Amino acid sequence: MSNLAIAVIALAVAQALTILLTLGREREIRKLRERVTEQRILIGEIRGWLMRERIELTQARPIKPDHEPKVDDKRVPEPPIMSVPEPATTRKDLPDTVQQSTTEDELKRAAKAFNWLKEDADKARAIVAVLHGTPPEKIG
Repeated sequence: MSNLAIAVIALAVAQALTILLTLGREREIRKLRERVTEQRILIGEIRGWLMRERIELTQARPIKPDHEPKVDDKRVPEPPIMSVPEPATTRKDLPDTVQQSTTEDELKRAAKAFNWLKEDADKARAIVAVLHGTPPEKIG
């Protein structure tokens, strides 16, 4: 084989690799565009949810009257609703069956709550991992 044939073959291999790399990049660009579109949709949904929450909050507020009631106004204002406060319970009021909590009980409760929160965080991480296409095991 001559040097010219080797050069032509090397050039053909280089062009084939360039074409393969270009096709791979285009495929990755398409995937990224799809992810960006999904993120935009999610952002739109979150904005819509926030707007609904804001609207519900503004509708839940009491509407102030345009004018103060006049003395000669024939409408009788409604009396305000009064709630009777419940009496405070003291240790004397507690039945004997209620046990006082100890430090150990409080530590057990705190550990249990911490474990619940940790499990919730792990579930959220797994959901995010699935949405991003990575296996949950790789999320640290």
